[in-house]
Amino acid sequence: MVAREVGKKEYSESAKAQAALRKEIDRLTAINTWNEDGVQPLHAVKRAADRQEIKIHIGRVFWIMVEKNSELSPD
Repeated sequence: MVAREVGKKEYSESAKAQAALRKEIDRLTAINTWNEDGVQPLHAVKRAADRQEIKIHIGRVFWIMVEKNSELSPD
């Protein structure tokens, strides 16, 4: 199996790629992978942690899109 990265330009021009990403986001949202209800600006989180003298860990959510089996024909 060969996986090829799908770039932003190709993604923006491909309805099929956009539908695949939407399907994956919907799947991850349905199983509560992350909680968007408590999102706050980074500066506010850092300020609160400093005031409470607690250690925090910050993460970012982003996507990487690849085309699996890219060596095969689209058909």
